[in-house]
Amino acid sequence: MSSTPRDLLPWVVAGQAGALDLLSELIEAHRRRGPVLTLESPEGAARGASSVLLIEDSKNVPGLFLFDDGRLVPVGAVPDDRTRLKRFARAAASLLDRAHTATCAAVLSSREKRALAAAGRAGEALDGECQLWTADRIMRPDLCNALKLGLSAAVYFGHGSPQGWAAYSGLTARHFPQGGDPAAAIFSFCCDVTRRPAEGFSFAEDLVLGGHCGAFLGAGLKTMHNWNVEFGVRVCREMRPGLTIGDVLLNSQPRIAIRGSYRLIGDPAVPISALPDAAARAGAVFAPAPDAELPPLPPELWPV
Repeated sequence: MSSTPRDLLPWVVAGQAGALDLLSELIEAHRRRGPVLTLESPEGAARGASSVLLIEDSKNVPGLFLFDDGRLVPVGAVPDDRTRLKRFARAAASLLDRAHTATCAAVLSSREKRALAAAGRAGEALDGECQLWTADRIMRPDLCNALKLGLSAAVYFGHGSPQGWAAYSGLTARHFPQGGDPAAAIFSFCCDVTRRPAEGFSFAEDLVLGGHCGAFLGAGLKTMHNWNVEFGVRVCREMRPGLTIGDVLLNSQPRIAIRGSYRLIGDPAVPISALPDAAARAGAVFAPAPDAELPPLPPELWPV
């Protein structure tokens, strides 16, 4: 087992030469931060690595971690989609260049009582700025726009499928606007969101390849709600400024069943950080609680 501190170990990316060329912007951003190793085969990628990005189908990845002589190494996968890899690389590189002192997370959920309760627990566990954008507070178009405000993380509880989330009248990758600022990470504590449908890519893969987030954590099969909530609250508790997504996953110590059923799509070395003005922008999003008392409408806004 390596005795070298993790922050001195290289970030490793493995993929075919053509894919690595499209990732040049991300690779250069990592080189500005520390050592980098590029490989054209995933074999032995975890050896001496801080974290690993594989350019291949996530079904070929054994779970959230690879092993290096008993040491857990966070791993993420991105499909070798030559039409969109460059978009992912640009978004992920921009996240590496963010100042790592600001956090602003949003907690999302369906209207189910158990999902709303899980969202409440997650919000209490988060450190720093947090917004509750559950399905009883905000509509789908407004939520998708809000998720492009440069957040450090978005956390979802509810039902999911390979196409997306069941909440918000059904939310898929095509509902996300182009442009805006990506979230560092989206954590989806529900079933199936990293599993591919019969045709095309999974919800998670489409969001990452579309540049909407640097990484997406979600299950690739059916999961138990109680386990999802336990894992989700642990992850929220471990989010801190300056930590990477891989750090958060290591610190949350997921049980073995979770490690095997969840996948990370995207770069595990992306820091959990927000844009400096993300908290102010997110705080301006209209998402009141159902029982909130709204201020009276000023006369100049009364309908004629």
